[in-house]
Amino acid sequence: KTRRDVFGETLGGWQVSGIANFDGGLPVAISDSTLGTDPAGLGVFGSNNTSPRPDQICNANSGPQTLAQWFNTSCFADVPKGQVRPGNSTRYPIRGPGFERWDLSAFKNFKLNERMSLQFRGEFFNIFNHTNFQGVAATLGTTTGASAFGRITSTRDPRIIQLGMKMYF
Repeated sequence: KTRRDVFGETLGGWQVSGIANFDGGLPVAISDSTLGTDPAGLGVFGSNNTSPRPDQICNANSGPQTLAQWFNTSCFADVPKGQVRPGNSTRYPIRGPGFERWDLSAFKNFKLNERMSLQFRGEFFNIFNHTNFQGVAATLGTTTGASAFGRITSTRDPRIIQLGMKMYF
């Protein structure tokens, strides 16, 4: 083989692809866990997406957006005792943390003979290992979660690398 052939086999046959994902954040439902009560007689109890909502007194998205307090938690209050009505908060008043992920793939193809080739693959998901926050504690009034209300509670996947080899024949 000539020097040019060896050089071409070494540096040639590469494929690279990538995907970039960006999102402004998912909506977050705020619920009021005044367990055991059903202030408006709606037939719902407990803390879930169908549970009673609190009163909203200001724009909660104007908060500091830190890990300790993602939204302005003082914008929500329990429905006053003695009032039989649901809270006035909309279903999803909070915009959750945004999302950014860069995925990259690199493939090297080797021609073994006329009918056979080999491909080495490297796939990198979240290649820059950017931390993407996900969960927000959004239940007002729980005894265990009262101090967690408004905090970031989880993250999405970290960087994942997978390597593979494929033979074509």
